[in-house]
Amino acid sequence: MTVDPEKIRVALDEAPIVADIEILAKRPIIEDKQLFSLSEVKLLDVKRNETSSRFRSGTLSLQTLGGESEGIGTFFSGYPRPYVGQRYRAHLAPMGNGNYQVVGLEAGFVPLNPQRSFSRNRTDGSDGEGDGAFLFWDKSFFPIPYFIAVDTFKDLPQFVSAIDSGFQTWRNVDQVMIEFLPLGCSSSDDNQNDGLNTVILIEKNWPFDSMAIAITRNFYIAGNSARAGLILDSDILLNGEIHEFSTINETGKHDVQNIVTHEIGHFIGLGHEMEPTIDNDATMFRNASVNELNKRTLKENDINGIRSAYQGVSQNKGSSLLSSSPSCFPTIGNSGCARVSRPGNSTPWPFLILLIWVLGVCPTLGRQLIRAVSTRL
Repeated sequence: MTVDPEKIRVALDEAPIVADIEILAKRPIIEDKQLFSLSEVKLLDVKRNETSSRFRSGTLSLQTLGGESEGIGTFFSGYPRPYVGQRYRAHLAPMGNGNYQVVGLEAGFVPLNPQRSFSRNRTDGSDGEGDGAFLFWDKSFFPIPYFIAVDTFKDLPQFVSAIDSGFQTWRNVDQVMIEFLPLGCSSSDDNQNDGLNTVILIEKNWPFDSMAIAITRNFYIAGNSARAGLILDSDILLNGEIHEFSTINETGKHDVQNIVTHEIGHFIGLGHEMEPTIDNDATMFRNASVNELNKRTLKENDINGIRSAYQGVSQNKGSSLLSSSPSCFPTIGNSGCARVSRPGNSTPWPFLILLIWVLGVCPTLGRQLIRAVSTRL
């Protein structure tokens, strides 16, 4: 999710050249990033409304996050990869020696004239209109477990409650089978394919664009496998280094529940709502402003998106989602890991009862057990 759209507009306006480009090819993954050849630039300098001979030939290159390696794909929300055959409007800045840098593509990698109201992310890196498999959680993984990175949410129990509320919002949609299970706190704050779906607050050394309020990193089965698109791990990262968060609508801060509810949409494989036709404040609309609360509540397009991905009826819709908060604060044990507990009135799943017990008694074994279940296909 990106920050205030006005700030984006100002940043893009600083680029002296705006041109329409077409993606003709993409190159292999390099160090967890993907290179794309951008060529066949339309001969129109949009800002000056004139043709520009300097773009008559040659290739532009764009390096962006995401890609595939050894059968596992990585997708970062807010950084969808452009896909072959689509045209985009690019903002370019000269770098000298006849080279130009792609400063940005309008509203991210948004195809010109998109024709949809909601989107689902795909294995080809597109935000809906490509031909790769959709990203999805298999129903055999339900309820999807998630953890809170306890060391990053020190003394912030109200943030954890807001995160739980965000998950509750999505699981409460009727006619969908998706379920979540908060498993309390984890001592891990790694955003890797480790089988731990973790919500992490990063307050130092944010590794992405500073304008990003939050990022969701999905790991999925890539390639042409029959299970292509199956999500193995999702981590939600909040940019606490650049942006401030609150649960009480403090002036100039982002509402945690507002932001996390949006990111949970990416967590389950939904993309951004590129061209809202019902409500610009839909949960999956790509921009957010400070003190905004609109994304706490799903709109029609958001509901259509989750129903498209997870149509069905859950057996546990009548029960309440468990809360992470009681098991996170204050529960740091001698091992340095948070213990987890389970309220006695919740609906039991035998394996998950065992898993929760293992996590409390032997956290390392618990993490290995989750990893084995998440990746066994």
